[in-house]
Amino acid sequence: MPPPRNNSPAASLVNIIMIKKLAIALMLLLLPLAAARAYDFAATVPSGQTLYFSRVAGGVEVVYPDANATPSQGWGSTSRPVGALSIPATVAQGDSLFSIVSIGHHAFYGCSGLTSVSIAEGISAVGSSAFRLCSGLASISLPSTLLSLDGMAFAGCSSLANVWIAAANPPQTGSNIFFDAPLDDAVLHVPCSSLAAYSTLAPWNNFGTVTDAGCAVTVVAEANYPHRGTVVGGGTYDASATVTLVAQPADGFFFACWQDGDTLNPRSLQVTENSRFTAMFFPQQYILIEPDSCTLHVLSSSPALGVGVGSAVLPVGAVVEVCGLPLEGARFSCWSDGLTDNPRRVALTGDLTLTALFEPASPATIDAPEPWAATVVGRRLTVSGRVGEALRLFDLQGRCLFSTTTTAATTTLVLPQAGVWLLQLGDGPAHRIVIDN
Repeated sequence: MPPPRNNSPAASLVNIIMIKKLAIALMLLLLPLAAARAYDFAATVPSGQTLYFSRVAGGVEVVYPDANATPSQGWGSTSRPVGALSIPATVAQGDSLFSIVSIGHHAFYGCSGLTSVSIAEGISAVGSSAFRLCSGLASISLPSTLLSLDGMAFAGCSSLANVWIAAANPPQTGSNIFFDAPLDDAVLHVPCSSLAAYSTLAPWNNFGTVTDAGCAVTVVAEANYPHRGTVVGGGTYDASATVTLVAQPADGFFFACWQDGDTLNPRSLQVTENSRFTAMFFPQQYILIEPDSCTLHVLSSSPALGVGVGSAVLPVGAVVEVCGLPLEGARFSCWSDGLTDNPRRVALTGDLTLTALFEPASPATIDAPEPWAATVVGRRLTVSGRVGEALRLFDLQGRCLFSTTTTAATTTLVLPQAGVWLLQLGDGPAHRIVIDN
């Protein structure tokens, strides 16, 4: 016979206490197993490493695997990722596909075997100390979607050499992002047109080199009329590359200047954006030399700085006035024979060549009379702003084609033909006027 069942209140209380004790013991036994996991699932990414993920709003976050360990020991006995790591935009768990939206705090802390990391588009945040003490990490690629980098994210990355970032606007950063990383010898690669933004903002301006090299710009180099000449040097170049343009006139034409007034040919310059340069070619003008005459050549030491005025074919014995006419930003220095009179009178006994020497002048050394303005519509030139000043028009050979004294606030001239003209008001420097029709 089974023993009689004790149904007394005291026995029931003892049974309840025993059940509770067993439940508590079981919970305590299982608690470390549950707490040891700081992630919801693990997955192997295409670059071959196994990463750990926790679900967050909008997708999943990359995390370190061991919640019982301190952040610096978060990988515990789990194999840390090594080599070239590519963190993708999405990760699959079973039949579900999750977007990776962020990299958690301390996610790769102390993964010294990582040599490079590439973070996919769509990831917007990197947590504090995420790659701290990844001492083998030499290159980092950050996406255009990156909005924030928390403090110490790449601190102690002592092998860092190159960082590529695709974000047009610098992301928000915490403190000491690259603490103890060798930024003086590292290169930061930024998007086209973002060079100024990164070059003036910490911590990005702490890199030894900040560059947007590799950005392509287009240089269009053309003639004002195709039958008048050609231009060598157009094409596609890396941003900030040095481009050399060469204007080559066809027979019967000469190169006068570029559309912006620059007369250098060949012309070398750095290009930072898409640009167009037009070479201005014009018909040559022939001078008939009569018997018993001589030729006076008044040249310039630098056509970009000034023009020699007075070239002509004249009878032997003629007395003529010559002048060294500086352009904006320059001043007359002396003549090739050492004389400094300007203008000066010359008696011709035969062919003569004089060269006017010019030099750049700082704004402080340039006479600054009242401002004036010149506008061109077709071949009609309107000069406004000053009264009672000598107004002179020269060609590029320095020949004075028109001279008057202004009697009103506005003076209008009709230029005889297309070409490059030099306009002088008063005794100030001359200004180039380009007429192309």
